Amino acid sequence: MFKKRIGITQKVIEHPVYNEVMCCLDINWSNFLNDINILPVPLPLLPAEVAGELWRGLKLDGLILSGGNTLADYADKDDDPTGVSPERDFFEYALLKAAISTNSPVFGVCRGLQLINVYYGGKLEKVEGHSGSKHNLYF
Repeated sequence: MFKKRIGITQKVIEHPVYNEVMCCLDINWSNFLNDINILPVPLPLLPAEVAGELWRGLKLDGLILSGGNTLADYADKDDDPTGVSPERDFFEYALLKAAISTNSPVFGVCRGLQLINVYYGGKLEKVEGHSGSKHNLYF
């Protein structure tokens, strides 16, 4: 039924009522990928040291680095500390490295694209009010 199996990372949030930290993914990802015959494989937040083994074990056809959470190295005093996850940064860098090592396609959305940019030595600038708006890209 599915043409491909694509791993997709999840944002880290603190539950507003329960004392829980969770990985989550907008249901629209599953709906969209299913509609194009791709099986989304949500990737749990694990230690970076196991990312390569996870990548090889799941035999994924590609990787989506999803949005959510501020990259820890770019967080400042105005960022909500619950929206920063250094563990996610380390894990996603390791997943990206594993995907690149197998010549697998990688797609970054918002934070995911920022992570790819930084991985390759790019820089980021903080932009206020960017969520849900369109941006110009400069090459």
